[in-house]
Amino acid sequence: MVDRTLAKLARGSSGAKGRIPLLLLLAAHVPHLLSYWISLWRQPHYQFFPFALLAFVWLYFMRRKASAGQWSVASLVLFGFDVLCLGIGVWLNSPWLVAAGMVAWLLAWSLNFADEAERRSLGYLVLLPLMTIRLPLNLDQQAIHWLQRMTTAVASQFLNHLKMLHVREGNIIQFPDKSFLVAEACSGVQSLFTILFLASLVICLRRRSFVHGILLLCSGFAFAGLMNIARVMTIAVAWQTSAYDLSTGLMHEVLGYCCLGIAAALLMSADACLGFFLDRVPDIPRLGATVLFRNPLIVVWNFLF
Repeated sequence: MVDRTLAKLARGSSGAKGRIPLLLLLAAHVPHLLSYWISLWRQPHYQFFPFALLAFVWLYFMRRKASAGQWSVASLVLFGFDVLCLGIGVWLNSPWLVAAGMVAWLLAWSLNFADEAERRSLGYLVLLPLMTIRLPLNLDQQAIHWLQRMTTAVASQFLNHLKMLHVREGNIIQFPDKSFLVAEACSGVQSLFTILFLASLVICLRRRSFVHGILLLCSGFAFAGLMNIARVMTIAVAWQTSAYDLSTGLMHEVLGYCCLGIAAALLMSADACLGFFLDRVPDIPRLGATVLFRNPLIVVWNFLF
C-alpha cells in the first residue's frame, strides 16, 4: 500500500491533489507531537523549540520559489522512513519516534522546493526542527553533567590562579564562609543549547555551507562553555571581594542573560570570520581566448564550500 502511494507521488505530485496524502500524513503526527512538545517544554535546555519551529515555517514561506515537480528518490525514501517511524512510534507509544519521523517529512518536503535566491533546495532549513529532537539515550543529560563537571574544574583552576582560598568538592565550590553549587541551571547548560540553536538560525539565515555550519556549531559549543565559566567566576569573585551574592535572585538572571548575549555576539563574530575564509569565490569571466574556460581551483573550492 505504501509502495503504491509513493509511486503515485513520484508520477505526479506537483499539483495540489498529489500533496493531499502527504499533508494527511503530516496531520497524523499531531497527537503524538503534542505529547512530545509538552514533555520537551519540561526540559529547560530545550525551551527554545517553539522559536526553532516558527523560524523554520517563516523561512520556508519567505524563500520558497517553486516546486521541483516530481519527487526525487531521496524525498520518497524520506517519506517512507517517516511512515515507518510513525507506525513504530504509534505501536510503541513513542512520541520521540514520531517527532523524528516529522523531521524526515519536513526534509523530504523541503527538498522539493527551490530557494528563490540560490540554485538549491530548501533542505538546509531542516536543521532548525532537527534541533528540537532530543538526543537519544539521554545523551543530552550526559552532556549537561559533563559540562557541569568541566565548568567546576576550570573555574576552580582560575580561582587558584587568582589566589582565592576555596575547596572544590564535586560540583561545589566552597569558600570559608559560603558554598556555591554549580548546578545544571547555574552551569549554563541552558545557554549551551540556546547558543547551538542560535548557530543553527545563523546558518539558515545566511545560507551557510555544510563545512561552515559544522565549524560554527563547534564554535557555539566552545563559546557557551566559555561564558558558562565566566558566569561562575563572576559569582565567585563578587562574593569573595564584595560579599555580594549573585547566585540567586534577579541579578543572577541578569548575569545569565548578559553572558548569553556575549556568547551570541562571539558566535556572530565567528560566523563573520568563517565567512571570510570559506565564502564562495566568484568566478569572474575573462576576456580573450580563455573566456570559455573556468578556473578549476575556484570550481573545486565552491563545490566544497
